[in-house]
Amino acid sequence: MRQIDNATNPDELFEIGQKYMASGNYDVAFEAFTKAKSLGHVKSITGLGILIASGRYGKQYPPSVGIAYLEEAVSKGDTQAKELLSFYKQEVYQ
Repeated sequence: MRQIDNATNPDELFEIGQKYMASGNYDVAFEAFTKAKSLGHVKSITGLGILIASGRYGKQYPPSVGIAYLEEAVSKGDTQAKELLSFYKQEVYQ
């Protein structure tokens, strides 16, 4: 069974997402961040935003969806998301 299937701690799921994003396994990273987000983990919303806005998570979602995730994370107090939001807005909307 995969590590993500047994994980119920949002911090652990976030770390799993980070690990898989760094290794290029974006599908598993997306799944881990999504599960952590459902448990209220704000930085996982930022992770989802990065995956989608950067185009790393395939073509399932337009970059504007990633921007929306980053805006959500900013509204919940994630300062890293605020910095990233400015960057990705420039990249996406140029």
